[in-house]
Amino acid sequence: MINKLKKIAIISLALLIFSGCTTTKSETAENYEPNILDVYGTYEAGEYVNKYYGFKLDIPESYTIHDDETKRYVEELGSQVFDVDGESSVDIQEIMAVQTYNILLASKYAFGEPVEENILFQLISENLTYSPGVENGEDYLWHVKKLLKEGGLNIIDESETATETINGVEFYTYSYGMVIQGSTIYQNWFCKKVNDHMVCFALSSVTDEGYAELYSILNTLELLDQTSIN
Repeated sequence: MINKLKKIAIISLALLIFSGCTTTKSETAENYEPNILDVYGTYEAGEYVNKYYGFKLDIPESYTIHDDETKRYVEELGSQVFDVDGESSVDIQEIMAVQTYNILLASKYAFGEPVEENILFQLISENLTYSPGVENGEDYLWHVKKLLKEGGLNIIDESETATETINGVEFYTYSYGMVIQGSTIYQNWFCKKVNDHMVCFALSSVTDEGYAELYSILNTLELLDQTSIN
């Protein structure tokens, strides 16, 4: 069960547009945007606030908010998910062309806890400054679909890209199931372009009840006065 729970997180993080290029806070601050540390937001007493993108939402205090070390470990393992016979099926030049930020990784239970299902709530973003062809969430999710196909994963129940408005914010959505070790893990994406960044929430679960719980967190989304996400 421990390995299975880790694999859920690994594959979930790996399904960014270009797997394996996520930057850490220190790397980003030193090499890219001078004020990008603001992108990570703050979490305190059950409330997550992100002034950079202009929103806040409620995450139960009982959830585990994973630290940078755990996120980096998952990212490193995630880069191996799409290797085929030791060779990546994704163009390395494409990987180097983008900047991905693993902003928030929250799970209902700590990794390794003896439970039947762990569910993951993630917030990730891409700096699209050098990818002007990605004009909206639909374009971004096209790349996600492409990566899924190239990765050779067993994908089922794949949806069409659609739109959904949550508390006044319109997202592009996409969902699918991944069959892993005999179990199906469902992932639901909610993406919106904010200036030159693509902001995505990824909800990973096994059961309908798990998804409903994650969706209830997303449904607490509230815009700040100085919002830029809308």
